[in-house]
Amino acid sequence: FSLTMLTRFNYGTEYQVEVAVKTNGTWSGYGSPCNVTSPAVPMLVNCGATIATAGTNIATTSLNRVTAYRFEVTNMTTFEQTVVDRSVHWFSFMNIPNYTPGTLYAVRVALQTSGYWSPFGEACEITSPGAARGQIKDDVQPTVDFRAVVYPNPYTESFALDMDTSSEDKVQVKVYDMIGKLIEEREFAIDAVEVQQFGERYPSGVYNLVVTQAGFVKTLRVIKR
Repeated sequence: FSLTMLTRFNYGTEYQVEVAVKTNGTWSGYGSPCNVTSPAVPMLVNCGATIATAGTNIATTSLNRVTAYRFEVTNMTTFEQTVVDRSVHWFSFMNIPNYTPGTLYAVRVALQTSGYWSPFGEACEITSPGAARGQIKDDVQPTVDFRAVVYPNPYTESFALDMDTSSEDKVQVKVYDMIGKLIEEREFAIDAVEVQQFGERYPSGVYNLVVTQAGFVKTLRVIKR
């Protein structure tokens, strides 16, 4: 048989299958269950791209028996989320009210089959069209060098920040889960960055860090196994 024979079929879903056989007109008992997983919910085909214009199509894969596509679009600076439901396998930034130009967005896809929605698939990051809005007043650009990365990534126990900066300003770190809930917030001197450990008590999952210093903002993603 195939999973598409089911009355209710979802992508990215685990099913348990038990088999019985019929011999001489009599059915046997069911055997041991076996778990199978339907095909994964696809990511965007534009994954990692900078979108050219507000009207550019941002597409996922068109799939059999799918009647609607749901796009969860998250601004990775403000963590504001917009959900777009479409009967076609694409959307554009024209569907996102008041989107921020030149900004990183994370997009997850869910699929509707037989009137039911699948779970969301893995997130994919894209950059919205247009120049980023300046964060420094009066168009004055800072001369501070700024770099921030997390390590190890993925991690199992805790992770730390590796930073290069010529500023002496304090560092602010905010950690959010994938639904935008603030998990942790810290502020510390730049000379204390090496002793900062994060994530010891986080559940397994994906988290977003917003690191801010001297007018610079860096958004990082880390995975807890």
